[in-house]
Amino acid sequence: MNELTRCPFCGKKNITRKGSRCSQIKLGISIKKKNTRNNACKLADLSLKACENNNKRHSTVENFMLINDSSTIACEIPVWHWV
Repeated sequence: MNELTRCPFCGKKNITRKGSRCSQIKLGISIKKKNTRNNACKLADLSLKACENNNKRHSTVENFMLINDSSTIACEIPVWHWV
Protein backbone atom coordinates (compact mmCIF):
# COMPACT_ATOMS: atom_id res chain seq x y z
CA MET A 1 0.00 0.00 0.00
CA ASN A 2 2.90 2.39 0.65
CA GLU A 3 4.03 2.26 -2.97
CA LEU A 4 0.54 3.18 -4.17
CA THR A 5 0.19 6.10 -1.78
CA ARG A 6 3.45 7.56 -3.08
CA CYS A 7 2.24 7.38 -6.69
CA PRO A 8 1.34 10.89 -7.92
CA PHE A 9 -1.80 9.56 -9.67
CA CYS A 10 -2.99 7.26 -6.86
CA GLY A 11 -3.12 9.22 -3.63
CA LYS A 12 -4.48 7.52 -0.52
CA LYS A 13 -7.76 9.45 -0.83
CA ASN A 14 -8.30 7.95 -4.31
CA ILE A 15 -7.45 4.37 -3.32
CA THR A 16 -9.79 4.34 -0.31
CA ARG A 17 -12.57 6.28 -2.05
CA LYS A 18 -15.96 4.60 -2.20
CA GLY A 19 -18.05 4.84 -5.35
CA SER A 20 -19.01 3.07 -8.55
CA ARG A 21 -17.36 -0.22 -9.40
CA CYS A 22 -16.10 -0.84 -12.94
CA SER A 23 -18.31 -3.90 -13.20
CA GLN A 24 -21.39 -1.75 -12.58
CA ILE A 25 -20.75 0.85 -15.30
CA LYS A 26 -23.07 0.54 -18.30
CA LEU A 27 -21.46 1.27 -21.65
CA GLY A 28 -23.42 1.80 -24.85
CA ILE A 29 -21.69 -0.88 -26.92
CA SER A 30 -23.00 -3.91 -28.73
CA ILE A 31 -21.18 -7.23 -28.52
CA LYS A 32 -22.00 -10.28 -30.60
CA LYS A 33 -22.20 -13.20 -28.18
CA LYS A 34 -21.00 -16.64 -29.20
CA ASN A 35 -21.85 -19.58 -26.94
CA THR A 36 -19.26 -22.33 -26.71
CA ARG A 37 -18.59 -25.09 -24.18
CA ASN A 38 -15.10 -26.36 -23.49
CA ASN A 39 -13.48 -28.36 -20.69
CA ALA A 40 -12.98 -25.25 -18.55
CA CYS A 41 -16.71 -24.50 -18.74
CA LYS A 42 -17.54 -28.06 -17.77
CA LEU A 43 -15.10 -28.01 -14.83
CA ALA A 44 -16.47 -24.68 -13.60
CA ASP A 45 -20.02 -26.02 -13.84
CA LEU A 46 -19.03 -29.11 -11.86
CA SER A 47 -17.41 -27.02 -9.12
CA LEU A 48 -20.48 -24.76 -8.88
CA LYS A 49 -22.68 -27.81 -8.35
CA ALA A 50 -20.39 -28.90 -5.51
CA CYS A 51 -20.63 -25.52 -3.76
CA GLU A 52 -23.35 -25.31 -1.13
CA ASN A 53 -22.80 -21.68 -0.12
CA ASN A 54 -23.41 -18.91 -2.68
CA ASN A 55 -21.01 -16.60 -0.87
CA LYS A 56 -18.14 -19.03 -1.52
CA ARG A 57 -18.81 -19.72 -5.21
CA HIS A 58 -15.95 -17.57 -6.53
CA SER A 59 -13.30 -19.12 -4.29
CA THR A 60 -14.70 -22.62 -4.87
CA VAL A 61 -14.45 -22.32 -8.66
CA GLU A 62 -11.04 -20.66 -8.42
CA ASN A 63 -9.56 -23.38 -6.20
CA PHE A 64 -11.19 -26.18 -8.17
CA MET A 65 -9.81 -24.86 -11.46
CA LEU A 66 -6.31 -24.35 -10.05
CA ILE A 67 -6.23 -27.94 -8.80
CA ASN A 68 -7.94 -29.73 -11.70
CA ASP A 69 -7.18 -27.73 -14.85
CA SER A 70 -3.58 -27.77 -16.08
CA SER A 71 -4.07 -24.64 -18.21
CA THR A 72 -5.54 -22.42 -15.46
CA ILE A 73 -3.40 -19.79 -13.76
CA ALA A 74 -4.51 -17.24 -11.19
CA CYS A 75 -3.67 -13.58 -11.07
CA GLU A 76 -5.77 -10.84 -9.51
CA ILE A 77 -4.95 -7.28 -10.47
CA PRO A 78 -6.72 -4.34 -8.85
CA VAL A 79 -8.11 -1.91 -11.40
CA TRP A 80 -9.28 1.58 -10.52
CA HIS A 81 -11.57 3.48 -12.84
CA TRP A 82 -12.71 7.04 -12.20
CA VAL A 83 -15.69 8.42 -14.09
